[in-house]
Formats: sequence, structure tokens, C-alpha cells
Amino acid sequence: MKLILKLSLCLLLIIGLPISNHAQQGKIPTGKIIDTENIFTKADIKILEAQIDDFIQTTKIPMSIMVRSMSKTSANDNAWTIGDLKSPKGILILISKSSKEISIGVGNELSKTLTKAKVDDIINSKILTEFNKDQYTAGISNSIKAFFKQLVH
Repeated sequence: MKLILKLSLCLLLIIGLPISNHAQQGKIPTGKIIDTENIFTKADIKILEAQIDDFIQTTKIPMSIMVRSMSKTSANDNAWTIGDLKSPKGILILISKSSKEISIGVGNELSKTLTKAKVDDIINSKILTEFNKDQYTAGISNSIKAFFKQLVH
């Protein structure tokens, strides 16, 4: 079930329907960071959203972070996507503190630059090292910087 959820979320990321369109229909919350497990403070979210805004402004690549239990599914799971149909690119970071899982999906246009090996390295070297110290904001901040470095030569 967890694998199916992750794959469906990543598949929808690749297809690229925007989160905001579904949010306007009242189906899901909107924002660059959705934290249903409350691992970030409001101040942390502001800091990370500013960093994501800078990333998007510079790279023109959408990025979102979703923190939620991977063990629970809902009717809205299939609505979580970023990007659009004309440009299937984007980065979606999925985190479940309760399940101790992290998954990063990248759109088709990014998959040659952000290979599975590079994404796994970012997870292991930038995110997990901080998450193991309960430094969630630092882990995500470091991963955004690493993605920026990979994409802006």
C-alpha cells in the first residue's frame, strides 16, 4: 500500500496537474508546504517557503513539500501534484515522520539531470543526516540547496 501511494503520487507529479487547481475546488489544502504531522513550526514554514520561492524564481521549477502519515490514505491522495501538463517538471518531497519514510519525486523533464542516484544521495547526505538529529528544517533547507546546485550550474 505504501509503495502504491508513493508511486501514484510520483506518477501524478510527472503528469503534472497543479496543486492549486485542486485546492481551488476545495479538495486539498494549498501551499508549497503541507505539514499534517506538524514537524515544522510556523516560523520554519516561512523560512522554507521563502527558500522555495527563491528556488522557483531562479529555476522556474515548481517544488512542494508534503508531510503526512504514509500509512493513511484518503480520497485526495490522487490530487497531489505539481507542475502542469505543458511542462512536466517539478520536485515533490514526501515526508512521513510517523512512518520514518522520505520519498522525492521529480518530473520527467528533470529525470535526466536529477537521476535516482542523485536524489538518493540528497536524501542520504542532506536530509537524513539532519532528520536523525530531529533537525527537520535544516534537512529540507539543505536538500533545496542541493537541488539548486544540481540544476543551476
